[in-house]
Amino acid sequence: MRQLVRASTGIFAASICGVALLIACGSASAGPVLTGVSGTGHVHLTDVIDPHDSDKQGPITAGTSSVELIGFSKEDASVRWDISSEDSIGRLAVDLHAFGGLGGSGLAEATIRFTVDSPATYQLVMNFPEYGTRSDASIDGTKLGFFYNFQNPEPGGEKMATGFLAAGEHEFLASTFAGQTRSNPLLTNGTVTLNVTAAVIPLPAAVYPGGAVLIAMAVCGWRRRRALWNIPCS
Repeated sequence: MRQLVRASTGIFAASICGVALLIACGSASAGPVLTGVSGTGHVHLTDVIDPHDSDKQGPITAGTSSVELIGFSKEDASVRWDISSEDSIGRLAVDLHAFGGLGGSGLAEATIRFTVDSPATYQLVMNFPEYGTRSDASIDGTKLGFFYNFQNPEPGGEKMATGFLAAGEHEFLASTFAGQTRSNPLLTNGTVTLNVTAAVIPLPAAVYPGGAVLIAMAVCGWRRRRALWNIPCS
């Protein structure tokens, strides 16, 4: 009799644990783990006093690095990146700077490709107190940007977009250009950040009522056996 009671208790406990595990799996997230990070950081200067163009670029990988140039007429441009990845979140931050100097222009940009191993959500943020002639950012074609209108300049600040990334390869772009107004050189200082977070993968809706049925069946079976064996409930 004791062996039957123990076996019945084990079955009941296993049923409860199994249902709890299924429900827990429904709210668990699979980390995107950014992999295959690669790309190019690029800066370009145009000088009108000493007419020539300067160009420089460097490879982008996970971690921190930068590319920068300073021109003859005080124009300059730089791009700096900081890329990190953990089990459930990845972060790609790009600092952009450009200045037109004495009649020239500066361009700074980054192209970054990466892979997420499972579905993920993203938050794309542009923070540009000064955005030059134009500043842009995009992830898989979803774009944000600032553009200088000479008659009615848009104020700098922050812009944000959110969305979903399927498992696979994606492309992240950030760029800025600072040229000349009619009388003054324009300046860019800003940061583009892409935060990638593991998406919650819900179980099918039928799992939850099904789990409730399993628990009810287990409880009824337990009570029936106790009644059959005349075992007190307490």
